[in-house]
Amino acid sequence: MRKKLASQKLKTFSRQLPEHLYRKFTKEFDEWKADQELRSGWVCVHCGESTFETDYDYLISRTEHLGCVLDLSNATENRITSKKEIKGGSSPHWDRWNS
Repeated sequence: MRKKLASQKLKTFSRQLPEHLYRKFTKEFDEWKADQELRSGWVCVHCGESTFETDYDYLISRTEHLGCVLDLSNATENRITSKKEIKGGSSPHWDRWNS
């Protein structure tokens, strides 16, 4: 039903505009639609925000912001604050976490 209504509105719209303006509008709309489809795959899995216009220097992948990954890494490292919290009292990575 919605698709049919949109189609009818587009036909009405096309009759009211000169042909060259209608073609320009259609072309720009198609480009916008293609751009939106491209952007749909560029969403950070951590924060849910778009990574499409983020500079490559600030991305781990097209679905991860560098800042989100670093925040996640820092949060994980901050959970272990002393050797007592580590099961068995030691960890081969303890020196790395405290440097």
